[in-house]
Parts: sequence; structure tokens; C-alpha cells
Amino acid sequence: MAVTNKYGITSELEANVAIVVATGSVSLMPPIPGVENYEPWDNRDIPAITEIPERILIIRGGVVGVEMAQAMKDLGSKEVTIVELQDRLLPTEEPFAGKIIEKVFTEEYGVKVVAGVGIRSFKRNDSREVTA
Repeated sequence: MAVTNKYGITSELEANVAIVVATGSVSLMPPIPGVENYEPWDNRDIPAITEIPERILIIRGGVVGVEMAQAMKDLGSKEVTIVELQDRLLPTEEPFAGKIIEKVFTEEYGVKVVAGVGIRSFKRNDSREVTA
């Protein structure tokens, strides 16, 4: 594949397995009743946070969810959990990609992956902790 940068310089690139075209994203708030009442973050909010949460729950394990999980773990969150409605991470990508990411996350990063389940509601306790 040939790519040309903004200066007109062309480079030839070769991929062994697949090519990912990641040109940007827009987050989608899941249709969970009341989710907006819990001040959820999206992929635009996370880079602006000033304090890293000790625990974080990430809803959906697509490209953005996986990216945010890795970022939170790398930045110091002790407990990171991804909940994905489909049966694997990266459900719109090649199946092997989701399997590899899940293995790395669980075995090397300590990220908990819960796949094949949906979240129907949230509950906040007196200390403002949210339970799904």
C-alpha cells in the first residue's frame, strides 16, 4: 500500500495480516435508561481528565473502548473493566484481533473483560460510586 503525507512524500507500507483504517471516531451513548444522570465520560472527555480514577467501567469493547481501557490502565487506574454486549472485544473487526486484545488485556494488563452481556441499569451509592 502506498501512503502520501501532507508534504507529498510517498511511502510504501506492507502489512502481514490486516490493515486498520482509523480516521477518527464519534462516541455513541448506549441506550441505557438514565445513563446521562451518571456523568459518563466519552472518548473526548477522557483526555481532559485531571485525576485518574482508581476504578473505571468501560461500556462497549470496540476500538474506542479498548483504547480508553489501555489509556486508563497505563495512566494508573488499578481496576479497569470492559463490558461488551457482543461475544468478544472489537466485534466489528476481524475475530482474531479481539481475541488477541482480550488475551493481552487479561494476562498482561490485568484488565477485566466481560463479553456477551449488556448493562440494563446503573445504581449510585452514598459515596457516589456507580454500580452497573
